[in-house]
Amino acid sequence: MVKMKNKWVCVLLVMVIAMQSILPVSAAMPEADATPLADEYFKDYDAYITNENGDITLEFWAQGVSTMSRIGAAVVYIYERADDTEDWRTVKTCWQQSYSYLCGYDVREYGSYVTYDGIDGYEYRGYVAFVAENSSGSSRTIGMWVYP
Repeated sequence: MVKMKNKWVCVLLVMVIAMQSILPVSAAMPEADATPLADEYFKDYDAYITNENGDITLEFWAQGVSTMSRIGAAVVYIYERADDTEDWRTVKTCWQQSYSYLCGYDVREYGSYVTYDGIDGYEYRGYVAFVAENSSGSSRTIGMWVYP
């Protein structure tokens, strides 16, 4: 009985391997007109947040794979919490539409920062939604949490 069960497992395994080897590789390839992946827009990006006695600075930068019609941050959030609480609250929100310095235009790389007058002894973290837009108007946004 065990030999028979092992035989069927082997037959099934051989069939799976055979099916994988005869399927065309192009079946797994994306369509030519598919939206580009994030790494087709961004070469690199990073952000960090500092707290100097309550003076909060969240700095960020993004680098495109080529010159981008727009690159930087679509939105930046700063959150705070007191030491005696578990809840984070949003204390600053900067949208690119209202804060034009969050993005650079017709550049390959851009960086900027957002500040907040915080409270000494509180904890702070941030969130940056990076954006890169190419000359055809296609864009990609990638979010990143920022911790001290």
